Amino acid sequence: MNSISLAMHHVRIRRTREKEFDQIDCFGDNDDDLFLVIQGILAALKDNADDDKEAQQVLEVAETKTSGRQVYGIIKTGAYGLSSDLRDMRSNTLAYLKRPYHADMMPFYFHFDLPRGRDKGILALQRTGMYGIHSPLSGVLTKGIKKQFPDLILALNLVASKEVIEQYVGKDSELTEIHFLRHELSPDIADAIRKAGSPAKKGSLDFVIKLRDGGFPFQNAVLRCVRGTASPQTLVELLNIPFEVDNVKIKTKTGEKDRTVNLGDPRSGLRADYDVTGDVELEGGHPTLESIHAIASALIQEHSNALYGKG
Repeated sequence: MNSISLAMHHVRIRRTREKEFDQIDCFGDNDDDLFLVIQGILAALKDNADDDKEAQQVLEVAETKTSGRQVYGIIKTGAYGLSSDLRDMRSNTLAYLKRPYHADMMPFYFHFDLPRGRDKGILALQRTGMYGIHSPLSGVLTKGIKKQFPDLILALNLVASKEVIEQYVGKDSELTEIHFLRHELSPDIADAIRKAGSPAKKGSLDFVIKLRDGGFPFQNAVLRCVRGTASPQTLVELLNIPFEVDNVKIKTKTGEKDRTVNLGDPRSGLRADYDVTGDVELEGGHPTLESIHAIASALIQEHSNALYGKG
């Protein structure tokens, strides 16, 4: 099963030749409101899908809901340009021939929080395994804003608020699991499968260390990863993991709250997303809007408190 995660982004807008970002509810020459602008772009995408012919990717808004200065819902996106066979795995027979003009539209959750009086908002975006919508959504929004405001630039920057993540690895937290993941079978396991007389099929590895007695072993190593002074490779080497690792994630408990944080690829450092696979309800392999929205709302509130304080 593909993992489901939520990545946090800062939403900001500024003039092309200026370094300082404008207030999001009062920007440009006419004191426009970014919340209303983004609402309008999303509404247009609900009526007419964006077809990026150069990238051969389609994006449309399937559902939107609004609460105060927040807008959230489901975006669908898919690539086209290649033909392929769709196989029915129940009967192992050809079910359908995908043509180059067919786009396989996958749903993804999004959630904008754009408060008044601030120079940045927060955007939560869903990832499913290796798939996400940051790049196509950023492209569509940038194009829409450039059309209305030629001298303004929209910035959607991936961010991990260290203050938020450190809540999950602080003195009041317990480390319950460490996962070392590889996206394919290691050569020794693949060889063992072949020697057993079976073909080495595609697979993945999830090496899990479960801790039963509370406390937070390896806390300093994890904190160094979060603060950017070390990479997840530190944990790989500390625990002598016997294969090349593509991702490290930790599960912690703070009071009654569980969080799973991706520390990321040991080769590149911290990745700012939260694994919510075990916390969402699935339909057809995708999270329901209600279940992922509840989790995203809590994460956005935590990030907002870290940015601006409570209240």
